[in-house]
Amino acid sequence: MSAAEIVRSLSFVAWSEVRTALTSVRVVAFASMFGFPTVLLAYALGGAAVGGAPVTFPLWRLGPDGALLALAYGFAPILLPAIPLGLAYDVAKRDLRSGYPETVLTRPVPRWSVALGRTVGLLAACSVLILIVDAASIAALSGATGAAASAGTIAAFVGGTLILGALYLSTGLVLLVVLTPSQFAWLSLPLWAYHHAVRPLGLVIAGQFLQILPIKGPVVFAAAWSDLGTFTGICMGFLAPFAAPGAGLVFLPSVVDLSGSIAFTAVSLAGLPLIGLLVILYLAAVSRMPLGR
Repeated sequence: MSAAEIVRSLSFVAWSEVRTALTSVRVVAFASMFGFPTVLLAYALGGAAVGGAPVTFPLWRLGPDGALLALAYGFAPILLPAIPLGLAYDVAKRDLRSGYPETVLTRPVPRWSVALGRTVGLLAACSVLILIVDAASIAALSGATGAAASAGTIAAFVGGTLILGALYLSTGLVLLVVLTPSQFAWLSLPLWAYHHAVRPLGLVIAGQFLQILPIKGPVVFAAAWSDLGTFTGICMGFLAPFAAPGAGLVFLPSVVDLSGSIAFTAVSLAGLPLIGLLVILYLAAVSRMPLGR
């Protein structure tokens, strides 16, 4: 099998996945169901940023940048994971109906090349859907504030959401090698809860406790080693270096120092290697997957 034939097969599978995913009623419904609230939240946050918000919310002092960061930190990790999880579920249902493993993985090309083509195509489709939601959200926020966020903040927001989507999608692909669609659907909620709901709940409780203490100090965006433990943390760690000066969160560095430069850099760069590791794990699992499951 020549390299040219492998590349042709990979490209064919990738394009087929993009075309099928973006025309799937289920995938489009998932994207719309959770993308539309994200756009509405962007508009609402933009209005709050110019509506005289209380001093206790320093983000609003930053106008469009602060509103976009609020969306990126507070709401995008809640809603956007439904897009890659829905996409992975659609792939599993389609495989069950069409017999994809039996028909495609038996082609006279290495299994890993077919699996890689599928991964590239699905990541591209997921990125397109998330970019549409991102663009609509940024447009809604700009319309509400009457000004555009800075290019750096927009780039950080888009990059963070794309990394978040790729992490969930690649994890879904790995899980679906051994799980049925129904099992994956049941697992999706605790998977999301671990990566997002548990972490903010702890931050809120800790933040409320710290606010009771008579401690003063600057409030800053920062990253911590603990952010490496969840997809939401990795997304936030990616955003942290791009946060505009003066932005704020509940953490007081005099109590919880999250600004170490080594941790800062590690969290910011962790997303892409982890996506690569998950993709390699998926390719290895598919290469050993028995057919006729």
